[in-house]
Amino acid sequence: MLSGARVAMVLPLADARAAHLCIECMRRHPGVSVFVPSQPEAASWPADARPTPLPFLGTRHNSQWLSGLEAIIAGDRFDLVHLLGEPWSLSALRLVRGQTPVVVHGVENLCAEAPLAYRARRFGVRYVLGRVAGYVNWGESGLRAFAACGLPAATPRAVISGAPPDPARFPPAPARAVDDGVLRLLFVGRLVAEKGAEDVVRMTCEPPLRGRVRARILGEGPEQRALRALATRIGAPVEIAGAATEDDVRRAMVWSDVVVVPSRPTARWTEQWGRVVVEAMLTQRAVIATDSGELPFLVGDPGLLAPPSSPAALARIAARLLDAPALLRAKQEDAAVRGQRHTPAALATRTLAFWAEVLDARRRR
Repeated sequence: MLSGARVAMVLPLADARAAHLCIECMRRHPGVSVFVPSQPEAASWPADARPTPLPFLGTRHNSQWLSGLEAIIAGDRFDLVHLLGEPWSLSALRLVRGQTPVVVHGVENLCAEAPLAYRARRFGVRYVLGRVAGYVNWGESGLRAFAACGLPAATPRAVISGAPPDPARFPPAPARAVDDGVLRLLFVGRLVAEKGAEDVVRMTCEPPLRGRVRARILGEGPEQRALRALATRIGAPVEIAGAATEDDVRRAMVWSDVVVVPSRPTARWTEQWGRVVVEAMLTQRAVIATDSGELPFLVGDPGLLAPPSSPAALARIAARLLDAPALLRAKQEDAAVRGQRHTPAALATRTLAFWAEVLDARRRR
């Protein structure tokens, strides 16, 4: 049982825009306290859910440490610590040495299969995994990766995204009828090779979609100029809009019929979660994605998944939706239902239940 338990949530950032889960947990359970770095963003939290800022050492998330945190946790007699960070972070390495049980909540989903030099930098992973009271990952792919990397079979575990988007910023929007015979595609993300924006440009010129599609690409990055040149060279009906605010993304979601997330896995990276997928689902837009990292678990529909780096496969899926408006509507409605699993309210419910599971497991030891 969680009733009366005191839980310290430890965050690497102070920005409330990335802390909807923590804020909801504080509102749900009076025993929750949140500790963040003493940055100006700490003042952005709502009045009914204020964090405790602490001086910090280090500049990177994994090397950062909140000064005085260990003394506060011990002195205030917290029953549980929930750390949003990776198992190899300095915070995890220090906190698991204490007497208070620790839940580590990471997002990474590459571990044993990563290159040797990459794994070597992750000092202490097995030590931390062997000492945590519970492990949470943003996605199923991450949970499986760390189960194979030393997480004991008996350790409680859960899939809970750590920084969900604000559903008030992405409310459901009525879907457009596609009776004009044109499908509107949207890509949102960094314009780097692994995000696959090039495949969106190319899919618009594949035979099943040629002359039947419009696309927008929102984002910036080193590939922006090359993408514009490619679109011009092959005559792709693509608008490359550049940098975008959250409001720009919301308006583009409403404009779209389908959001495309064509990530390409590499030896050092695969899609860890997929924020734009959840934003699209909350807006009631179908998502076509590649079979990369967490995307298959988020999308949850094999019929909307393509192999990475395959514009032709992406185009075939999109054409099938365009040719069957009723199927497109059904996929949009399914996405809206699925998106509700990733609201702060739903995730806080799962988090509080997981804390109760962890504490009950500790009591039975």
